[in-house]
Amino acid sequence: MEDPLALPLALSRATGFAGLAVVFGTLLVGKMVGVPDIAEVRKLSRLFWTALGVSVFGSLLWGVLQTAAMAETDSLSATLALVPYVFANTTFGHLVLLRLFLLALTALALAHRRVRLATFAMIPAGFACVLEAGHLHAFAQNPGPSLLLASEALHVLAAASWLGGLPALWVLIKKARPPRAAFLARRFSALGIAAVSVLAASAAWQSLALLGSWAALFHTEFGRICLAKLIAFAVLLGLAARNRFILLSRLTAGEEASRSALTVSLGLAMVLGALVLVLAALLGTLPPGIDVMSVPSAP
Repeated sequence: MEDPLALPLALSRATGFAGLAVVFGTLLVGKMVGVPDIAEVRKLSRLFWTALGVSVFGSLLWGVLQTAAMAETDSLSATLALVPYVFANTTFGHLVLLRLFLLALTALALAHRRVRLATFAMIPAGFACVLEAGHLHAFAQNPGPSLLLASEALHVLAAASWLGGLPALWVLIKKARPPRAAFLARRFSALGIAAVSVLAASAAWQSLALLGSWAALFHTEFGRICLAKLIAFAVLLGLAARNRFILLSRLTAGEEASRSALTVSLGLAMVLGALVLVLAALLGTLPPGIDVMSVPSAP
């Protein structure tokens, strides 16, 4: 990559979205499995507020770095002076501000500690996840409704549900007794199957629209990062299948060791999930493969 800001931009972008995904995923897992035990409530609460802070930090850092990239400033003071202008006068800035506003609504709803408001908190958190599609290629190519934009919105929401829910599942299972751990894993497995189905279908559609050919997959930087993301996703699917068909069966039978094995597997899945988010953020800094392949090479 020639742009020195490309990697910092991708990392800050991935950090902001990862925190947001965990915010949404934690709320979703808590709603799905139920958390009658006060210790479980405290674990999810700590995870939620930590993820919220990470998302706010990552989003603001992304805003500063994007301002530097847009204005081509050469000092921090010059960049910070332009941040309010970028936030107030660009689509990028509007989307980041709207994300922060929705995160604030989510925090306020959850701070009241009422069941109905906690359920309501999922709405702004989910909408904030969907807004990520506004930073992707479909909206950049055509600022308006499109099938590709809808596909990208579903893709990020499914990713937030599955990858964002993994930390919540991990903290709940880590010290749970086998029957409770098996129940949690079984409920999350149903969510995972639905999310993976959406991810696979939407990724296939986006590949057709943004790559256009097998050649673009191997001969453009965009395509090669897509390939790396696909490989990481395939490994994630392998871990999920092992969890569902091997470890969950053993856990249901009461094997204590299987809980530890499942905890380790979930930890590996979270690392791979973070890698997938970074790769996705890197794709956002590159022109689609189909555009690169359509540009005639210089004689």
